[in-house]
Amino acid sequence: PDSSPQFNQDSDGGKINTTVGRILFNDALPPQLRFYNKIVDRASLRTLVSDCIRLLGNEGTASVLDRLKQLGFDYATRSGVSIAMNDIEEPPDKHELLKEAEERVSLIEEQFNHGLITEGEKYESVIQVWMETTDKMTESISRALDPHGSVYMMATSGAKGNISQIRQMAGMRGLMTDPSGKIMDFPIKSSLRDGLSPMEYFISTHGARKGLADTALRTSDSGYLTRRLVDIAQDVIVAETDCGTTEGVWIYRETAGGSLPPFENRITGYLAASKIVEPGTNAVIVERGEEIDE
Repeated sequence: PDSSPQFNQDSDGGKINTTVGRILFNDALPPQLRFYNKIVDRASLRTLVSDCIRLLGNEGTASVLDRLKQLGFDYATRSGVSIAMNDIEEPPDKHELLKEAEERVSLIEEQFNHGLITEGEKYESVIQVWMETTDKMTESISRALDPHGSVYMMATSGAKGNISQIRQMAGMRGLMTDPSGKIMDFPIKSSLRDGLSPMEYFISTHGARKGLADTALRTSDSGYLTRRLVDIAQDVIVAETDCGTTEGVWIYRETAGGSLPPFENRITGYLAASKIVEPGTNAVIVERGEEIDE
């Protein structure tokens, strides 16, 4: 089936190339949203919820999401998706990638020893080499995974975990941070499947220890901040739907080649600070204070 979203409004009496799972999924959707003929991951669900709110409002969306949640729990329980050690396969080009990276690092160290680069430049270059290597290994593992296998589904669904964690299990753990949060230029080349050396294990404990310590220390900070914010806002009462302000933010259409999200996505959901008219005809598109929707 086509991988792009397919809302077939005119499918009455026609045929759609799809799967049993997609039919079950669409059975939980209202008629206005059928037929959703694509792989549904986290990003697709976000789009679906947005369309649902636009067409059905908050109450209708809550009902649809409740049905989808129940469907998901039901079939996730029936599927019994799990993984075993044999599902975690080492990428075929792991040793070639490591050898190439080690040669590049040796060349960088040689340049440093000859005084051609500074210690800072050496550190940045070594980090860059190992980051590129871990990215290549992640791509290699992604290509080797069975698209219908449990590991691939877990890594790409967006529910929990991602492909970088599969890379740590199958390829190499990669670069770690020290207790201060700085990236160490000594990567862990072993995978969790193969096991770590004592030195590699010690290096990888820095991050875990820091995570636990931060959780314990910052919990009290966030509680204190919340209490202060509540105290400050106690006397603020919102009694007017529209306070009459003329202040707002300007959102500009970006020039070609920019990295911002699409212009229509950036303005959707905002309230117009003043009347918006169509150039040339002066026809009113949005009144002041009206929400800009799709």
